[in-house]
Amino acid sequence: MNIKSIKTILFSCAFVSLLSACNSDDDGGSVVDQTMAQCLTCSTDETTKAQAFNKISFATQYNYSNNTVDVTIYNIVLPVAGSPDGTLLPKMEFKSLPWKFNSQGWKVVDVENVRPTVGGMTDATLFDEFYFCIADVFDSAGKYTPGILYSFEINSRYDVEGCCMTGTTKSTSPDGVAYIPENDSQTRIKPTYLVDFDFEKSTADIYIFAAKFLGNMPSLNLEFPDVPYKIENGKVVLEAANLTPEYNGLPFPSFPISKLKATIDYSKDMTLDFHCGYRGTDYTVNIECKY
Repeated sequence: MNIKSIKTILFSCAFVSLLSACNSDDDGGSVVDQTMAQCLTCSTDETTKAQAFNKISFATQYNYSNNTVDVTIYNIVLPVAGSPDGTLLPKMEFKSLPWKFNSQGWKVVDVENVRPTVGGMTDATLFDEFYFCIADVFDSAGKYTPGILYSFEINSRYDVEGCCMTGTTKSTSPDGVAYIPENDSQTRIKPTYLVDFDFEKSTADIYIFAAKFLGNMPSLNLEFPDVPYKIENGKVVLEAANLTPEYNGLPFPSFPISKLKATIDYSKDMTLDFHCGYRGTDYTVNIECKY
């Protein structure tokens, strides 16, 4: 796992509580409680490559006097090959983890080899890597809409990444005929989108799980690599004139991509638009994912 480049989508939680009022700790410092619920998450078994998608929740208590945070995690699921359900881990509590602001103003926890407190367990799950960060953002109406990034490596085997969004995917052919995979009665496939930001290079990789832009197209897991991004008017904007997608880590020129533009709104949605060429035909693809 590359901590500098985390496969995760900004602002992935479906429901986020308001930032609570500040409290005082025993030393008179400032403590802030926050909860983030229903965060869509992908867990991968790096041995079997099995994956599980589910929604997990967090409760945090940030101490601003000593820069520590308590993090409670609910409902992590580890994938099991051949099982649709996986293994549900119990509630886990991490105490007094150090955090600091990075250059973009995110509150970052980046620690290794930590074990949570778990009721009834004497040898709790080992988190080889624990990366968790929040950007405190408020929309124009004053509603607290934080960005959240998280990436965990568990037992040197499982990667758990806050990542994905789903929404509506529409592919339109030159003659105006639209294809929506979610409405395909034969497959009912719902593509899932993930963005991997590399803060050092100011680029991002866009992943599409179960990509399907045509009725006769097989469902594929695709990657759009190294898309430059920038911040404009409080939004993240990703643009690329042309790129070759990757499939299983290799270039996949059968679906050349052009005129790609994605916009991530801190408080509302993510849109992704691009053109996909297939056998000489140019298809226009429009995706909208709500938070």
